[in-house]
Amino acid sequence: MPLSTPVRPSSVSTAAAIANSNRKEPTGKGAKVCWIELKNYPYQPDHQVELLHLQAEADALLIKLQATEQKHLAQQAEAPLAP
Repeated sequence: MPLSTPVRPSSVSTAAAIANSNRKEPTGKGAKVCWIELKNYPYQPDHQVELLHLQAEADALLIKLQATEQKHLAQQAEAPLAP
């Protein structure tokens, strides 16, 4: 397994500071901008990628579970009550 190079915290925090200083408020009434914050994780880059993939998978499963629960509740509400 190849060794990965560690991320230098100073370069990450410098990049975050530059990104924050370059921010401008959106112009126009309906302008929408999605700002992505740089986060400094205490993990190596390959572990960060794996963690983010697992978080995304967990979020997707949670959304699927919530949709299934809503569908189940809707079916229960439609079913006539037994005498």
